[in-house]
Amino acid sequence: MIALNSNPKQTGYGTFSHGLERELRGRGIGIDPRAEASLLVSPTFGLKTFFAGQRLYCWTMWETTRLPEIVLERIDNFETIFVPHEDNVEQFSEHHPDVKLLMPGLDYDFWTGTPAKDKPFTFLLIGPRRGGNDLRKGTDLALKAHQLAFPEGGTNLNVVHTQGRLSPETLRQTYLDSHVYIAPSRGEGWNLLPFQALALGRPVIVSDCPGHSQWAKTLPGAYLCPTSLTSSPIGGIAGTWAGDWWDCDLKALAELMRFVYENYDEAQSDALLGAEAMRANLTWPRTANELLAHVPLGGLVEGVEVEAKKRPFTAIAARSGKAHIGPDRYTFTKGEPVDLTADALRTLRGSGAVIDEPVPA
Repeated sequence: MIALNSNPKQTGYGTFSHGLERELRGRGIGIDPRAEASLLVSPTFGLKTFFAGQRLYCWTMWETTRLPEIVLERIDNFETIFVPHEDNVEQFSEHHPDVKLLMPGLDYDFWTGTPAKDKPFTFLLIGPRRGGNDLRKGTDLALKAHQLAFPEGGTNLNVVHTQGRLSPETLRQTYLDSHVYIAPSRGEGWNLLPFQALALGRPVIVSDCPGHSQWAKTLPGAYLCPTSLTSSPIGGIAGTWAGDWWDCDLKALAELMRFVYENYDEAQSDALLGAEAMRANLTWPRTANELLAHVPLGGLVEGVEVEAKKRPFTAIAARSGKAHIGPDRYTFTKGEPVDLTADALRTLRGSGAVIDEPVPA
């Protein structure tokens, strides 16, 4: 028996908890919020449901060289911290005695398909919304590099601002309608999108930041763009500097885009090899095995009654303001957490009033 505590509206964290839950249930392991062992997925912004007497663990990540205060304030609550790449292991280990590497898997039965034929050559970048996260995802770099690489035209750059609204089926077809996925992110903990694209045989170009480099160095079809450290502006959540992040070399990014375009048959063949390598190594059975090696399961905590919270979701206000949604009124301050119903979360995220990440200063 284990509790999996996450915010399903957070795309990456929700995908992790859903994939892990499916694997655990397939092994006959019960999922119950009252379980003695509780894994909190995203301790910073996830659901705040845990009980006295539970052994608490978490799976989390960070995207710059300095952990924010909101993470440091909560980190001692957990027996073990699980993170998706080695640089995060080192980073979190400065503040916690037991940090383990735990990489997600991928649902390969779903992430398969036949690329569309006779489509204009298209580079693809997917971001969850317009605004601050565009900066971290490197949308500005992608636009500049594409123009630099192809001044004569002849290729497309498709920047999709999903805001979490693309169905998995639509997302899969968007990859298949494109030729190359690019992720010139300035910071990543675990970027799910290049994995999905590579599983479909699409070459990927990614920034050489810790959330990319660990796996991209080992997989054919993944091309790393050189980076340099620059000061990160995403300290607004804590009101302090949030360390550095990784800026792609614009010229190198443009050259990689041109290289993959001019050598596409070779790049696509390599991507198919990369997809096969992923299927052998990045799987939910492996993730579950590694988790269970460090988290002893148990029964239920006695005397606990689970009550549904009226506002079970927590997000971060991207701006200060007020809202009246259904029967509820909300007042929020930029950079501060705000508790929301599912409908309010959907509405306020869609308007850009709340986000799941620190607010750009």
